Amino acid sequence: MCWFHSYFPVPDPQVDSRTNASAAGSVCQGGEGDPFYVPSPYAWQVYYINSRHPNCANPSNLPPRLTKATIHSMSMSTTAIAAHVDVNNLHDGLPDSNHDHEFIAHSQNEGETNAWIRIDMGSVVEVHKVFIKARGKCCKDRMNGFTLYVGDDFGSYANNAVCRAYEYAANNDGSSTATLGPVYFGVYCDQPLSGRYVFLVLPGSGRIINLNEIEIFTLDPFAYALQEVPITPAMASQSSVVASVPTLTAAACADGNLQDTWCHTATATDGGSAATETNPWFRLDLQSAVSVHRVVLYNRRNGDQYKLNQAYSGDSGGFTIYVGADGTDATANTVCYTQSKSATFGTPLILYISCTQPVTGRYVFLYLPGTSRVINLMDVRVFSGGVPPPPPSLPSPPPLTVPPKKHVDRSVCCSAALQKDLFRMFIASTGTPLQNLCNPAC
Repeated sequence: MCWFHSYFPVPDPQVDSRTNASAAGSVCQGGEGDPFYVPSPYAWQVYYINSRHPNCANPSNLPPRLTKATIHSMSMSTTAIAAHVDVNNLHDGLPDSNHDHEFIAHSQNEGETNAWIRIDMGSVVEVHKVFIKARGKCCKDRMNGFTLYVGDDFGSYANNAVCRAYEYAANNDGSSTATLGPVYFGVYCDQPLSGRYVFLVLPGSGRIINLNEIEIFTLDPFAYALQEVPITPAMASQSSVVASVPTLTAAACADGNLQDTWCHTATATDGGSAATETNPWFRLDLQSAVSVHRVVLYNRRNGDQYKLNQAYSGDSGGFTIYVGADGTDATANTVCYTQSKSATFGTPLILYISCTQPVTGRYVFLYLPGTSRVINLMDVRVFSGGVPPPPPSLPSPPPLTVPPKKHVDRSVCCSAALQKDLFRMFIASTGTPLQNLCNPAC
């Protein structure tokens, strides 16, 4: 691994800013979440991964390529009595705002012993990294001392393996080093751990959870330099609309807005163009053929996340992502990914979908097979790329130097013994003709 670090003395109001952290001399050139913070007795160490640093020229030294994994549901030990502080705010992709309690998760105000958050990944995944964003407005010190666990035990975090543990750190005067601590924590497990559940635990008494976002990262062999494909509302279409709310069109799922707009196909009760729709679809026209590696689906926050998994009624469920050249029939294209109906689907707010293998095509379809199905999303995004970065160019070889010609004393006769020595010393090494080295006429 190519690890680089700098640190900020505590307290330091700049420690919670990635921009300021980079300005402080970091050589970090990686993507989102690359900085990660480690508490030490008197400072927050800020580590970076920089794959472009000369010391990282050997690809074997590079960190593994990671991608965000879909979180299927979350739960928390307690919840504060306040609006907008539900644990599901931790995986909605939205930043906290200036409002006192908005887009954050907050446990009970009185504090509790061993406060915890349980993250259900829906199935066993190999966890490499956990990204935690603390609340930006205040209270970052509440993350001073925490442990991450990964495993298959739903009921007790202590029965799972420790991913990483950070003990409480105090200054010389006993005050918390994290009073002005970082907003972002990019925590790498001591070693990759496999499990269905990830626990964040704040050990000790009087602990309060007050966070904005949590993301789980796993290994993705195609996560090399992925680029988001530019998408405009005009590129989106869908199989039907809600007649009573005609603004819920496909364009709303291609506008980049994760808070106020969404797309919605017809339902059985709205009297729309398809009162009971079978096989609804959402389509993006990328305008030209693109190598599609990943599709990200942003679900609605209103409790309808299950609609990607199951129908209003009946046994149909699941969804498929198709990519190809056919803009009229989704199923005529190549399957990027299929999600079958699952009892462990949960209520994911963001689904990070990597194609089984990259698929090239102009059209990307989200297709819900079966009857009584409804598409109800906030946004859809597409990523292309996946080509490993080229190896660093080798330095130019130094110019060849021609040794100066040796002075030859032509008065020397070429005796048999001398000829033998000259042949061994000069002809074999330099290719110099024998007659140029002595006087063969003697």
